Amino acid sequence: MLKRLGAVLIAAALSGCATSYGSHGLSGGYEVVHLEGDIYRVNFAGNGFTNRETVQTFWYHRASELAIEKGFTGFQILNLTVLGQSRISYESDIRLVKGNYPHTPPVYFDAKVVNAATAPYLSKDKQCDAYGNVCPHLKRFLQPVKPATPPNPKVAVPQRQA
Repeated sequence: MLKRLGAVLIAAALSGCATSYGSHGLSGGYEVVHLEGDIYRVNFAGNGFTNRETVQTFWYHRASELAIEKGFTGFQILNLTVLGQSRISYESDIRLVKGNYPHTPPVYFDAKVVNAATAPYLSKDKQCDAYGNVCPHLKRFLQPVKPATPPNPKVAVPQRQA
């Protein structure tokens, strides 16, 4: 009887919160399916309290985390599907890549760049409402990295001496 009451209380507590970051459970989370070779399907599903900002941020974090876990330097999004109105879900097939691919979204994503940008949003410090959703933020990791020193368009041309 006490076990059943405890389960009911836990379910009631979880029902009023946004999905936290973690593998798929009662209130949502991520799911990864290995399709073939270096291609995986990554899904992150929220519950009725989870906003789009949270689902998107957690999806990118899981994709970058997967690439790093598998020993790859980045990933390429092959397709992206946003599902649901009341329960938002992001799902995509991604190809894990190795090498010196430039961070050039939406084509290639450097796993370390994305992971470093999204990791702070897993903490409670970045939650902005009573449900535990991620606060709206500029997703700089969705923009290509600019070179440290831009090329100089004005190259000095040596002048002829008369």
